[in-house]
Amino acid sequence: MRAIVLESHPLMRMGLQSLLRQLPELDVVIGLEPYDFDVVDGGGYETALLVYSMADDASDNAHLLRCWRARMPGARVLVLCDNMWMCQAEADFPWGGHLSLPKTASLPTLEAAVRRLLELDAEQPAALACRNPWMPPARVASHR
Repeated sequence: MRAIVLESHPLMRMGLQSLLRQLPELDVVIGLEPYDFDVVDGGGYETALLVYSMADDASDNAHLLRCWRARMPGARVLVLCDNMWMCQAEADFPWGGHLSLPKTASLPTLEAAVRRLLELDAEQPAALACRNPWMPPARVASHR
Protein backbone atom coordinates (compact mmCIF):
# COMPACT_ATOMS: atom_id res chain seq x y z
CA MET A 1 0.00 0.00 0.00
CA ARG A 2 1.07 3.55 -0.67
CA ALA A 3 0.65 6.77 1.29
CA ILE A 4 0.89 10.24 -0.18
CA VAL A 5 1.72 13.20 2.06
CA LEU A 6 0.47 16.51 0.66
CA GLU A 7 2.26 19.32 2.48
CA SER A 8 3.67 22.59 1.15
CA HIS A 9 6.40 22.95 3.81
CA PRO A 10 9.37 20.65 3.04
CA LEU A 11 10.38 20.08 6.67
CA MET A 12 6.84 19.15 7.73
CA ARG A 13 6.51 16.92 4.68
CA MET A 14 9.74 15.08 5.52
CA GLY A 15 8.66 14.61 9.13
CA LEU A 16 5.29 13.14 8.16
CA GLN A 17 6.98 10.88 5.61
CA SER A 18 9.43 9.68 8.24
CA LEU A 19 6.60 8.83 10.64
CA LEU A 20 4.64 6.95 7.98
CA ARG A 21 7.68 5.01 6.75
CA GLN A 22 7.90 3.38 10.18
CA LEU A 23 4.50 1.73 9.72
CA PRO A 24 4.81 -1.79 8.28
CA GLU A 25 1.37 -1.51 6.64
CA LEU A 26 2.74 1.00 4.13
CA ASP A 27 5.13 -0.08 1.38
CA VAL A 28 5.70 3.31 -0.23
CA VAL A 29 5.42 6.84 1.18
CA ILE A 30 5.58 9.78 -1.23
CA GLY A 31 5.74 13.45 -0.27
CA LEU A 32 4.33 16.05 -2.66
CA GLU A 33 3.27 19.65 -2.89
CA PRO A 34 -0.56 19.86 -2.88
CA TYR A 35 -0.50 21.11 -6.52
CA ASP A 36 1.69 18.26 -7.88
CA PHE A 37 -1.12 16.30 -9.55
CA ASP A 38 1.01 15.12 -12.48
CA VAL A 39 3.84 13.70 -10.38
CA VAL A 40 1.96 10.67 -9.07
CA ASP A 41 2.26 7.49 -11.06
CA GLY A 42 0.60 4.26 -10.03
CA GLY A 43 3.86 2.32 -9.72
CA GLY A 44 1.87 -0.82 -9.05
CA TYR A 45 0.74 0.37 -5.63
CA GLU A 46 -2.76 1.21 -4.50
CA THR A 47 -2.90 4.58 -2.76
CA ALA A 48 -4.42 3.66 0.57
CA LEU A 49 -3.85 6.94 2.39
CA LEU A 50 -3.75 10.64 1.58
CA VAL A 51 -2.41 12.87 4.34
CA TYR A 52 -3.48 16.40 3.43
CA SER A 53 -2.00 19.20 5.49
CA MET A 54 -4.13 22.28 4.97
CA ALA A 55 -2.24 25.50 4.37
CA ASP A 56 -3.26 28.61 6.30
CA ASP A 57 -2.54 30.86 3.36
CA ALA A 58 -4.39 28.85 0.71
CA SER A 59 -8.03 29.56 0.03
CA ASP A 60 -8.38 26.51 -2.20
CA ASN A 61 -7.76 23.76 0.38
CA ALA A 62 -11.19 22.18 -0.08
CA HIS A 63 -10.87 22.30 -3.87
CA LEU A 64 -7.42 20.69 -3.84
CA LEU A 65 -8.55 17.98 -1.48
CA ARG A 66 -11.56 17.22 -3.66
CA CYS A 67 -9.28 16.99 -6.73
CA TRP A 68 -6.98 14.52 -4.98
CA ARG A 69 -9.95 12.53 -3.73
CA ALA A 70 -11.38 12.36 -7.28
CA ARG A 71 -8.05 11.01 -8.56
CA MET A 72 -7.88 8.40 -5.78
CA PRO A 73 -11.44 7.62 -4.72
CA GLY A 74 -10.49 4.54 -2.69
CA ALA A 75 -7.91 6.33 -0.54
CA ARG A 76 -8.60 7.12 3.08
CA VAL A 77 -7.87 10.74 3.98
CA LEU A 78 -6.24 12.25 7.04
CA VAL A 79 -6.69 16.04 7.09
CA LEU A 80 -4.31 18.04 9.27
CA CYS A 81 -5.11 21.68 9.97
CA ASP A 82 -4.18 24.49 12.32
CA ASN A 83 -7.69 25.33 13.40
CA MET A 84 -10.85 23.31 13.59
CA TRP A 85 -12.95 25.76 11.57
CA MET A 86 -10.70 25.35 8.56
CA CYS A 87 -11.20 21.58 8.53
CA GLN A 88 -15.01 21.39 8.46
CA ALA A 89 -14.53 17.74 7.52
CA GLU A 90 -18.09 16.59 8.07
CA ALA A 91 -19.72 19.41 6.09
CA ASP A 92 -17.26 19.93 3.24
CA PHE A 93 -15.95 16.40 2.73
CA PRO A 94 -18.98 14.09 2.63
CA TRP A 95 -17.14 10.87 1.80
CA GLY A 96 -16.35 8.16 4.31
CA GLY A 97 -12.90 6.99 5.34
CA HIS A 98 -11.49 10.24 6.64
CA LEU A 99 -10.36 11.86 9.86
CA SER A 100 -9.24 15.36 10.74
CA LEU A 101 -6.68 16.20 13.39
CA PRO A 102 -4.93 19.35 14.53
CA LYS A 103 -1.39 19.78 13.21
CA THR A 104 -0.33 19.89 16.85
CA ALA A 105 -1.50 16.32 17.49
CA SER A 106 1.07 14.15 19.22
CA LEU A 107 3.00 11.53 17.26
CA PRO A 108 1.16 8.66 18.99
CA THR A 109 -2.17 10.30 18.10
CA LEU A 110 -1.14 10.69 14.45
CA GLU A 111 0.07 7.10 14.30
CA ALA A 112 -3.14 5.81 15.89
CA ALA A 113 -5.25 7.82 13.43
CA VAL A 114 -3.32 6.44 10.45
CA ARG A 115 -3.62 2.88 11.71
CA ARG A 116 -7.35 3.39 12.31
CA LEU A 117 -7.83 4.69 8.78
CA LEU A 118 -5.87 1.83 7.23
CA GLU A 119 -8.12 -0.68 9.00
CA LEU A 120 -11.29 0.80 7.46
CA ASP A 121 -12.99 0.35 4.15
CA ALA A 122 -12.79 3.63 2.24
CA GLU A 123 -16.56 4.13 2.53
CA GLN A 124 -16.78 3.66 6.31
CA PRO A 125 -16.88 6.71 8.53
CA ALA A 126 -13.71 6.87 10.58
CA ALA A 127 -14.87 8.54 13.75
CA LEU A 128 -12.38 7.89 16.48
CA ALA A 129 -13.74 6.15 19.53
CA CYS A 130 -11.94 8.60 21.78
CA ARG A 131 -12.40 12.19 22.83
CA ASN A 132 -12.60 15.02 20.32
CA PRO A 133 -8.97 15.65 19.27
CA TRP A 134 -9.62 19.40 19.20
CA MET A 135 -10.50 19.51 22.89
CA PRO A 136 -7.86 19.43 25.61
CA PRO A 137 -8.02 16.42 27.94
CA ALA A 138 -10.41 16.87 30.84
CA ARG A 139 -8.72 17.55 34.12
CA VAL A 140 -9.59 15.30 36.97
CA ALA A 141 -10.76 17.34 39.91
CA SER A 142 -9.36 16.25 43.21
CA HIS A 143 -11.82 16.44 46.06
CA ARG A 144 -10.01 16.63 49.38
